[in-house]
Amino acid sequence: TMLSGALYCALGIIDDRWPLRARYKFSLQIIAALPFVILSSSIVTLHLLGMELNLGFMSVPFTIFWIVSCVNVVNLMDGMDGLATTIGLIATATLALLSLSLGQTGLAVLGFLFAASLLGFLFHNWPPARIFLGDAGSLLIGFMIAALSAGGALKTATGFVLIFPTVLLAIPIADTALAIVRRKLMGQGIGDGDRGHIHHRLQERGLSKVHSLLVISGLCIAMAAV
Repeated sequence: TMLSGALYCALGIIDDRWPLRARYKFSLQIIAALPFVILSSSIVTLHLLGMELNLGFMSVPFTIFWIVSCVNVVNLMDGMDGLATTIGLIATATLALLSLSLGQTGLAVLGFLFAASLLGFLFHNWPPARIFLGDAGSLLIGFMIAALSAGGALKTATGFVLIFPTVLLAIPIADTALAIVRRKLMGQGIGDGDRGHIHHRLQERGLSKVHSLLVISGLCIAMAAV
């Protein structure tokens, strides 16, 4: 976990300093996930809506896909002061609580420590922000969310229950999916920025940055409670 986390942070620093093309950034994200998948654990059995699927030889590719997906969901949501930090705080704290309830003390401690770090950072990242995450921060947050779930927090004795993290990240996943479709229809690259994200829409309707952040945070907390 520490090695892959460091690689994602380093990748973000490089991208912040010397912006990478989307294809190279995506390839390096896959490479950064490999230490976690190889040295920790991969998702072998998948459970969704009562169905069980043994992934077999696809366990490693699926785990990498899950990690890279979480990383990019958070990265694409990082378009407003405090947003990615708040989403990461809610998600990691929820996963830490789940880990604690399942007796996974090590993962719970890791999750709580990371959530506490994000809470401390949020005081400086709250709108108007004095310090920004950059890709170094958003990529690391996305990885930690994926690692806490794939590493055991949401794994039962029978496999990985996909519905939990999907509900927990429902708001950023929906926003990211809509952004991908929107940009494809407009002939833009997936990594190109636009003003169509949920936080942009809320501000266009008259909400301030703080109010927009509170609305999205409230939605994420509601999904975490679910």
